[in-house]
Amino acid sequence: MAVSLALRILTITAVSCVLAATGARAEHLEFCHKAKAAHEAGNYDLSIHYYTRCIGRDDLTAEELAAAYNGRGVAQARKGAFDQSVPDYDEAIRRDPGRADFYNDRGVAHARMGEDELAVGDFGEAIRRDPGLIRAYFNRGHLHRRMGNDDQAVLDYGEAIRRDPAFAEAYYNRGKAHRKTGRYDLAVRDYDEAVRLDPSVALAHDDYTEAIREYPGFAQEYYKRGNTQRRKGNYEQAVRDYAEAVRLNPGHAAAYNVRAWTLYLLGRNEEALEDAERAVALTPKNVYHLGTRGHVMAALGRQKDALATFERAMAVGDPDWIESYQKALKRHGYYKAAIHGEYDPATRAALLACLLVGCRVIE
Repeated sequence: MAVSLALRILTITAVSCVLAATGARAEHLEFCHKAKAAHEAGNYDLSIHYYTRCIGRDDLTAEELAAAYNGRGVAQARKGAFDQSVPDYDEAIRRDPGRADFYNDRGVAHARMGEDELAVGDFGEAIRRDPGLIRAYFNRGHLHRRMGNDDQAVLDYGEAIRRDPAFAEAYYNRGKAHRKTGRYDLAVRDYDEAVRLDPSVALAHDDYTEAIREYPGFAQEYYKRGNTQRRKGNYEQAVRDYAEAVRLNPGHAAAYNVRAWTLYLLGRNEEALEDAERAVALTPKNVYHLGTRGHVMAALGRQKDALATFERAMAVGDPDWIESYQKALKRHGYYKAAIHGEYDPATRAALLACLLVGCRVIE
């Protein structure tokens, strides 16, 4: 899949011209303040007007003028006038060559005009002057990917992630670079992390689905994506993903179980029971799968079968699982004894009381 030319490049933070001044100088700096306010309000024409008035004064320092030129360049870029923004960035850099963000912003303009080599050079200079400028790594990664340098893109996205481990878009785009080079396992791993950090980043794109299909272990990836959808409350989409998982791997007991639970939450209990039975048949001593079957039996009005299923799970002797049920029954008001992780008459009595009134043991 070709890399889109409409790259999501990260730009600068707000330009600041707030400096102490009095008299005429204060009046001149006020133009910069008004320009900044207009920019933040989305009125880029007015912002350009005020930056131009600020730049026309001769009592500002080189750093102040540089900030004004850069601010006007950013406003031009926001309007899509990248060819007009570059001369302003040039002037800003000439007056204050130490500002890494100025190079990043000029790189964005070059990238938008398709001048990839110039853009990569500017992002590299921004990084050289400020190795902590995360957006410059991210932007350069985009350009390398567009230029077909996917291995270099992986390195740049990786550096952005190292410096900001919660950078969901960097994970997502590194996944795209991995996918381009055929490293589908790494691609899916990055897509999974992007979804975990910010589901809106990857679930809205086709690349995740395509990578799942191309990855040899993709039954598990449908299962994991189904889990993500379920946690978001997208139960119908989750059911579809679990269906793909079990179609590709008919022995995937966990996918049958979690689809059963999702169908149970949707009130589709007959379908849920079919999946719960399959999960238990594949893993007869899995207490969680038995627990799902017990809940579905209860929802179908089969309290005796539900109790038998729960007791079968209790007999496995998993103290953590039993403890979780004791805590749940205590929350419902049926269990009054101490939490100890053993199935005893008090636990049985509480479980039976809950089932008889149709309560859902585990929410």
